[in-house]
Amino acid sequence: MPMERVMEMGDRDENAPRRRRGSVLAAVLVAVALAALWPAAWARSNHSAEALLGAGTTGPARELMARELPDAPRFPGLGHDGQQFYAVARHPFDPPAVRDQLDSPAYRYRRILFPALAGTLAPNGGRSLVFALLAISLAGVALGAWATSRLPGAPAWLPLAVGLTPGVGVALALSLGDALATGLTLAAVAASLRRRWAWMTVALVAAALTRETLILVAVGLLFTPGLPNRWKLASILSPLATAGTWALWSAHALGTPALDGSGQLGLPFVGWLQSAESPLGQLVGLLTLLVLAVGAWRTRTSDRGVAILLGLHCLLMVCLADDVTSSWLNTTRVGAPVFALAVWAIVATPAATGNPSAATADRATSLVAA
Repeated sequence: MPMERVMEMGDRDENAPRRRRGSVLAAVLVAVALAALWPAAWARSNHSAEALLGAGTTGPARELMARELPDAPRFPGLGHDGQQFYAVARHPFDPPAVRDQLDSPAYRYRRILFPALAGTLAPNGGRSLVFALLAISLAGVALGAWATSRLPGAPAWLPLAVGLTPGVGVALALSLGDALATGLTLAAVAASLRRRWAWMTVALVAAALTRETLILVAVGLLFTPGLPNRWKLASILSPLATAGTWALWSAHALGTPALDGSGQLGLPFVGWLQSAESPLGQLVGLLTLLVLAVGAWRTRTSDRGVAILLGLHCLLMVCLADDVTSSWLNTTRVGAPVFALAVWAIVATPAATGNPSAATADRATSLVAA
């Protein structure tokens, strides 16, 4: 083979990682751009970026909205939860200061990480805080999109699934914490599959402080192949202890029961059967459930951890009360953190969905034994 040909092949090999990083960065940026279309369209249709809070005419935070954002559009009735994340962000570590602006104070304060980060960026509130909430959500999309690119056998387009996830788009359009929860969940799973146990545990703690139901992710990842026993304890006890301690402290500060606002679950499918949502809206939610179920089935033998956490989220969606199933906006948000993971489980080859590092260790052990 001519020397020039050998040198050319060597140059291509050296440039391969750079091209890989470039393609990942491009996919992440496109995913963020796709996700940003949701809030952009909502703000444009309501002629104001402050519409991203979904403030209601009779919402619990109406006095705070009138005082700090008097020009924000008001929607009929109670409005959406973005106004309450805004209220918590104004005093993330002083719960009594905004207790009267919240419908279920202990429940709202349990999900502290999203509003606390935004409040740190914009401590004086107003429009700056609205954009801070949006920025944190877009950062969550970027984190989730990057994490999906780290999944074994992930196709180049998989990061786009994060930006196209309906629940993520809803969260961005209404200033909810689900986009950040999605990014942290996918980061935890990617870290587990690459045996980065410390990063996995950090992501699980942050996820639990963003949404308490993401403890289910920690439970599923206990079954990750090759997870050492000491990290099994750390990965489940750390999020439980951190989120539990915060929940108990904030509930005590508020003077309300720690389980306030927990009546969102019921018997399997009863909430779906009693829902007042339109058939089309129910179909959107049920399709999300179907994707999670197929993903769980696909990974049942290749990666028990992923299969179990997807299965647990299926169970969670099946048992939603009618207060949640009354709108596809809510049902798709429940499955949003693991939706792109389920897509990966469906499109990746069965061999790729297993834990590559664990498989390598198993092969090395068998060679030594031989």
